[in-house]
Amino acid sequence: MKVSRKWLQNYVSKEIPKGEAFVDLLSMNIFEVEGYEVIGDNEVFDVKVLADRNAYCLSHRGIAREVAILINADYKVPEFLNTPVTISEKVSAPEIKIESDICRKYLSRKINGITVTASPDWLKSGLEALGQRSINSIVDMTNYVMMDSGQPLHAFDADLVKGNLTVRMAHNGDMVTTLDSKEVKLDTKTLVIADDEGVLAIAGVKGGNRAGVTMNTKNIILESANFAPSEIRKTSVKVNIRNESSKRFENDLPLEFANVGLNDLSLLIAEANPTAEFGQIFTFGNDKDDSKVVETTTDFIRECIGIEISDSEITTILKKCDMQVEGNLKVTAPTYRRDINIPQDVAEEVGRIYGYEKIVDAKPVQIQSELQNDNEFTMAEYIRDLLVQIGFDEIIGYALREDGDFVLEMPLSKDKSTLRKTLVNSMKEYVESNSRYLDLLGIKQAKVFEISRIFPHDGERTVLSLGVINQKGAEKPHIVIASALKHLKDNGIIVDASVEAKINEVVDTESKNVFDRKMELCVSPDLDIGKMSIDGDNKKVFEKEEKQVVKFKKISPYPFATRDVAILGPSTEKEIYDLIVKVGGENLVRATLFDVFTKEGKISYAFRLVFQSAVETLKDDVIDSVMKKVGEEVVKNNWVVR
Repeated sequence: MKVSRKWLQNYVSKEIPKGEAFVDLLSMNIFEVEGYEVIGDNEVFDVKVLADRNAYCLSHRGIAREVAILINADYKVPEFLNTPVTISEKVSAPEIKIESDICRKYLSRKINGITVTASPDWLKSGLEALGQRSINSIVDMTNYVMMDSGQPLHAFDADLVKGNLTVRMAHNGDMVTTLDSKEVKLDTKTLVIADDEGVLAIAGVKGGNRAGVTMNTKNIILESANFAPSEIRKTSVKVNIRNESSKRFENDLPLEFANVGLNDLSLLIAEANPTAEFGQIFTFGNDKDDSKVVETTTDFIRECIGIEISDSEITTILKKCDMQVEGNLKVTAPTYRRDINIPQDVAEEVGRIYGYEKIVDAKPVQIQSELQNDNEFTMAEYIRDLLVQIGFDEIIGYALREDGDFVLEMPLSKDKSTLRKTLVNSMKEYVESNSRYLDLLGIKQAKVFEISRIFPHDGERTVLSLGVINQKGAEKPHIVIASALKHLKDNGIIVDASVEAKINEVVDTESKNVFDRKMELCVSPDLDIGKMSIDGDNKKVFEKEEKQVVKFKKISPYPFATRDVAILGPSTEKEIYDLIVKVGGENLVRATLFDVFTKEGKISYAFRLVFQSAVETLKDDVIDSVMKKVGEEVVKNNWVVR
């Protein structure tokens, strides 16, 4: 939130620190300040108000209260704001009907005989310093009061309102054109302000342009309300409108702010329009919130913050924070302090005002008792180590998919709209999509596993899934999985009957799926980690072997291509391999022997060649020219290309 130092000074009895001194004051005690700029004789600070204090600190008054406490000054409200406007008997209170309990409080006043002008310099420059665009005197005053008190307000052109105002849920087919000319289609879960002809505003979010205040407006109806914060948040997201008004409403504004906002706005309008006539206030809802009472002790405060501070000093600090204190220690927080709920909140107030920098360094208390072991975590780590020992690699998939049992209310995309109910489906997709890279990596088999949470209807749990992708000639995938599960059992993994059944199912049925003429895959069912245990002889930490230094290089973003060549000759595998590598050039990234055939005393060696460039996509004619050179070299050596 942008905060003006001159604006704050209106509410603080002592001079507020300037520049970096003000930044340090807030940063060390309550808020992070992300920067500031000097505008003439003023400074505007970008204050990061945290969520727990949004209810009262998204305003100059709220931050001024905190500044006054920190510099040991008085928080004061200018006398002008305590003077009520004169009520005219000629102007009656607006007739407004409230049809939804989402509206917790609603105040409204009609004012006749105003003149809408361009805003005076003090008002225009004050708003522009905070990044607010000046519209006209009435609209700017509503925005000024919102930035000052924290209460959003709205003004309707009374002559453009048809009939009476109603606070209701939108009807099917309702539309509204907002003040910034955005067409919004509404549903029946959206709270609106409407007249007899239709919607005038999206409650708590944005006003419509049909009854907007313009330079021609003569009579207005003011609105100062309080709405259920969660509903305003939902509406704001749904209609894709996020602004200063919705931000404040969705942070549970104190009910009393509605009175303050309407009073302040009325006074500003009266000062600018001395001949205007003000009507009585229409009031719906409670006048104030119930105060929160927290019971604790001064001993708890001292223990919590680690400072030897007297009972009297604790009481003094809490009273500075506008809290009532009784005995040792019953604390009544002001209604605007939504963040004071438990004893720790009270301790935090004492600590930050007293000064965190006064806390003396101390060694942490030695833990006497043994920490409880998380059996599921231990089991998962043990299984990970065992599988890595036999060449498996771990993968971590997305917890969000489109085929789960539990649907997200607001998914980011269709394929991530539910919580996964199994690891099997994602494991299949993983091994299938990665099968194409076996040639590039020069391997015949890839073995992977995942240990993660799943969320089926019968209960969230941690499970294990194994997957194998295979090329022709490698050990069958189902045998690899069976061997992996046997390796777990041989190393002390005890499983119950239901998990045993799943293991046997994989082995006995040879669960596999041929998806390529040269490759096949096998994926295990989900194996419940919670139904496994470790026998006593295997509860140990694996010794880490000294690792070899491995050099890595960047993976090319361009596609690779493969060619197979079989060469018949009296030479050894190495001689033929060396010839291929020599002729292949820089684009030959791998040559792998995949078949050996003997005929009439001669041996045929079949190699798969993988070509890839680091700078471009290779064309067929480039690869064909290399293969031609290989053939020519083979002929020179009196060998034969089969």
